[in-house]
Amino acid sequence: MTNKKYTEINDKYGHYSSWAIYSDSEIFDLSILKKHNSYSLVNPNVVFVGLNISQRLESLSNFHGTTDSHYSSLEHASKIRDTFKGTRFYGGYMTDIIKNFEESDSGKMMNYLKVNEEFEKAKCKKY
Repeated sequence: MTNKKYTEINDKYGHYSSWAIYSDSEIFDLSILKKHNSYSLVNPNVVFVGLNISQRLESLSNFHGTTDSHYSSLEHASKIRDTFKGTRFYGGYMTDIIKNFEESDSGKMMNYLKVNEEFEKAKCKKY
């Protein structure tokens, strides 16, 4: 991947996606993703897909948590980091199927989709 393509992807999709690249210091430290040579760390052959965002976040922080995230969010992000570190999956692209719909409880999201089929069709068709 080129730096130009990496920047284009981050600019266009960064508010609901990220890369499975983590700082060794803090789970929410995004500086590693914003350095000039970050594109060399990505693995465009791997894509991870979640259901929906839990909250509107700073660009590239999806799946990384933030300093103001509640503890469980940071704990789950730590599990993702620890699972991928040192594997062939490290650096994969991470995104959600449903964009711009904030819900931290996946059970509530699934219930919403069950009773709002048109929403599901419209949201999933766009992407």
